[in-house]
Amino acid sequence: MRTLWSTVMGWVATPVLLGVLAAPMAAGVGAGWREVQGSKLRQLSAAEVRESKVLSQYIKSLEGKSDKAIIYRVKGPVSEVTSDALATLFPKWKFYVVPYEMKKNPNYKKPVAIPGGMYNALGVNGRDEPVEFAAYGDHEDFGKALAANKIPLSNAKEGRLIWLAACQLLRKGWVEVEPRQAAPDVWHLGLQVTGDFEYFYEVRTDEDGIVSSGKYQAKPVKTKKD
Repeated sequence: MRTLWSTVMGWVATPVLLGVLAAPMAAGVGAGWREVQGSKLRQLSAAEVRESKVLSQYIKSLEGKSDKAIIYRVKGPVSEVTSDALATLFPKWKFYVVPYEMKKNPNYKKPVAIPGGMYNALGVNGRDEPVEFAAYGDHEDFGKALAANKIPLSNAKEGRLIWLAACQLLRKGWVEVEPRQAAPDVWHLGLQVTGDFEYFYEVRTDEDGIVSSGKYQAKPVKTKKD
């Protein structure tokens, strides 16, 4: 599981990710402030952010990704995310939503594609180590966090808990979708069908029923043969 500071942005959104993998899960999210069932967002004051070494360093590193073409700026407020599901799976962690914007550097003359409504989730574990969860892409980092914390997944109840926590942390998704067991060691969470594709968060487990990985997938819908 990646910790920061050297890989702050990870696989943050690109137009391709926004248009393919993130689209069905996004559901109109704007800068991470969407209300998600069972979770609370508490906006932090500027003073609270400054007083948090972890948050201050993360923001500095995020804005430090600016280059000759694009300028990154955190666009507050930063908020703390809490929920019973997150506390159950990650009892020693704290979670935050960090909205930011990307702007074209006025000194750069070539065209640049700039996505809007950007944000990342930031987890801070019990050792005060920050872990970034990019709000767009295939969300493998969330699966790595589940694996690192030895989260079990052997029944639908545990699948519902994991999916609820994912929606609450990433501020997206349809909470009330039932999990589907695709194989003895494979679960599909948050299944949605759009057009000819089905989208789901695929979670794999080891022989003991402990999560080993997670990744958001898009696959063609299987049709019944006549």
